[in-house]
Amino acid sequence: MIDLLKNEDFPGDMEQNLISYLRTISGSMNYNSAFIVSEKSKAYYTQKGFNKIVSPETDAHDIWYSLFVDSGKKYDFDVDTDEVHENAWTVFVNCRIEDENGELLGVCGVSVVMTELQDTLCDYEKEYGVKINLVNK
Repeated sequence: MIDLLKNEDFPGDMEQNLISYLRTISGSMNYNSAFIVSEKSKAYYTQKGFNKIVSPETDAHDIWYSLFVDSGKKYDFDVDTDEVHENAWTVFVNCRIEDENGELLGVCGVSVVMTELQDTLCDYEKEYGVKINLVNK
């Protein structure tokens, strides 16, 4: 189980500590990626490091960010192609990061490539004796 982050978890090189934390999340839970986007700078980090600056205005792939932020939802699930994984269909879980006053600080989340999710669900069927079906609703 992964503990919640605290300020003291980031002594020294904050960027490298953040990347290490994302690597721990993705590795321990078998996600294809764990990510965080800063609302202030729009910097997008994954467990592999800095990815890009999110810009829904200039990059159509980044529209997810503004759609999610504008929705006001605390979290959501989305299926989209992932440019990081050769445009494979991917399930994303996005979650708002807010300060104690409810101000948006950014978005964090995880993703699983659809074929790997199907494999994982098949493993669960064998391990737990349940039938799991993916549906569009």
